[in-house]
Amino acid sequence: MNNDIEYEEISPYVFVTKLAGFEHSEYIQPNATKIPMNTKDIPMVQGKNIRGGEFVEKYDWYIKKEISDSLPRSILNKRCILIPYVGSNLGEVGIFPNKYVCHLASNIAKVELNSDKYLLEYMKYYMQSPIGQSYLFQAKQGSSQPNITMESIRKTKIIKKSINEQIKIVSILSSIDAQIKRNNDMVQKLQVLTQSIYSYWFNQFEFPNEEGKSYKSSGGEMIWNEELKREIPKDWSINTVKNYCNITWGQCPDGINILPLSYNDENTFLYCSGAGDMRNGIVVDCQAKTNASKRLAHKNDILMSIAGSIGALCICDKTISLGRAAVAFTQKENQSLLTYQLINVFATRMKSVSSGSIQKVINDNHLNDIKFAFSKEIFELYTSKFNSILEVIINFEHKNKELVHLKEKMLPLLINGQLI
Repeated sequence: MNNDIEYEEISPYVFVTKLAGFEHSEYIQPNATKIPMNTKDIPMVQGKNIRGGEFVEKYDWYIKKEISDSLPRSILNKRCILIPYVGSNLGEVGIFPNKYVCHLASNIAKVELNSDKYLLEYMKYYMQSPIGQSYLFQAKQGSSQPNITMESIRKTKIIKKSINEQIKIVSILSSIDAQIKRNNDMVQKLQVLTQSIYSYWFNQFEFPNEEGKSYKSSGGEMIWNEELKREIPKDWSINTVKNYCNITWGQCPDGINILPLSYNDENTFLYCSGAGDMRNGIVVDCQAKTNASKRLAHKNDILMSIAGSIGALCICDKTISLGRAAVAFTQKENQSLLTYQLINVFATRMKSVSSGSIQKVINDNHLNDIKFAFSKEIFELYTSKFNSILEVIINFEHKNKELVHLKEKMLPLLINGQLI
């Protein structure tokens, strides 16, 4: 155990910057496009590109290379640390991998090393630790929308370590991160597989017939359906989401009854407030509890956000309390995977039909017109063959939560020199 801990500010060893407000309003906002207009266009990196300490390669906006080149201070063209300084994932810390050039958007800061005294990965893990986070938030500003200042990043005091010590810390923590990534990669592959099978069976109608051959391509009889405006297999019927599922609309407890996760009482439930609790995988990831539940969702229910960021989906792995920005779909035939895929198909449509001028909201009327071709026999066959894949996915996500918890326990001990 090392009791001689020395700190120093990171400012001499880093370059910290962000996209200035006037740069965003004068150069970025008027010229950004939702899709790249040519192969030279530059992706914009936002705060939401950092999730769980990892860089997510999914972009909403692009700018022309000439505009990016005119704002060199906020170009991303080398490996660096990224920190969202405002927004829902305020204070998350990740590394830009520099696979290709990107550009900072208006809610995220970059930290570039200009010295070899510290490893980039060590600095990332340090900033993720409780003590690192305390420095980042020491000058948190704004009551309605808190933010981290560039000055608080520069004034972060880091625990001095030799390069060998840094390498050991990074090796241990990165091995946990690598296992989490492998699990996530497997989950994504399984999700793609199940989505492909769902589409093949229920959109293309190539489910196996009595001879085990693909129904439509082997000559299965199709009939025109006026409600869906397409052909469907003979003997199939039309069903609705409201008929296929029991639906529970969430309702918020009083604010005084929303409690931290650390609160322990047998009369409390985990509380799902909406999309914010549905962003870390297929299993709901509640960030609060309540002792005054008004509506409950149960194990294997499918949850969907219905306000704000509409259409986020996840699955309950236990009974939880449901807030008003979420709705639960309870399948009547124990077909969790099929119901998840079914609701997933319509989530995008629900985004487009949602109402509300300030904040989009899904209501009961939006579910009335959601119809799909239905065969009890084929739905049951799909469930018997593939529902176990959902259990594997959930198991991987549970393993990842355990690994994240292990990392959270080890991180401060490693940083403080108590384990090496």
